[in-house]
Amino acid sequence: RINPVLGHIQVRAVTHGDIQRLHHGIRSTPATANRTITTLSKFFSWAIRGGYRPNRQNPCKGLEKFKEAPRKRYLS
Repeated sequence: RINPVLGHIQVRAVTHGDIQRLHHGIRSTPATANRTITTLSKFFSWAIRGGYRPNRQNPCKGLEKFKEAPRKRYLS
């Protein structure tokens, strides 16, 4: 889900808008969209620590996650 949308952009060139387009592109599955953003946020935090992102900017910060329906779980 991530590579087809962001794979052609350099890590330092990814913007908040790129992340937002990805997030809204998979809004039909809110849980997957939210987990994707969580994974990307962790990746960009790593990239900042490694010096691959300028100005310590994480493009995932400030993005509102979709509401998820709670699941009922049963012990089996």
